[in-house]
Amino acid sequence: DKKIICATSGNLGISLSKLCKFEKLKLTIIMPEGNDKKKELIEKEEANVIETDRDEGMKGSLKVLNKYKLNKESDRIKNALKIISNTKSDTALLAQKLDFKGFL
Repeated sequence: DKKIICATSGNLGISLSKLCKFEKLKLTIIMPEGNDKKKELIEKEEANVIETDRDEGMKGSLKVLNKYKLNKESDRIKNALKIISNTKSDTALLAQKLDFKGFL
């Protein structure tokens, strides 16, 4: 099974959760605690959410992500797009057209 693991404050996680549900990919989102609405939207799409200490913010989430050897911002985006692009669906084609230059 292919799996995407991503640290985010929530916005990217919401988008990825919808895409991964459609593509039947397992997704784990690592995010700081405290944003219950974003967490709810992500979990609604059957993604797993790991919450980290609110006081540590994204630094805390990235520490947890580091355990998965994907500690760079660009690695999480490249990993997600690589897995999604291998599915060759219309949704994956749309994902490939998205401009992620700000993250890479």
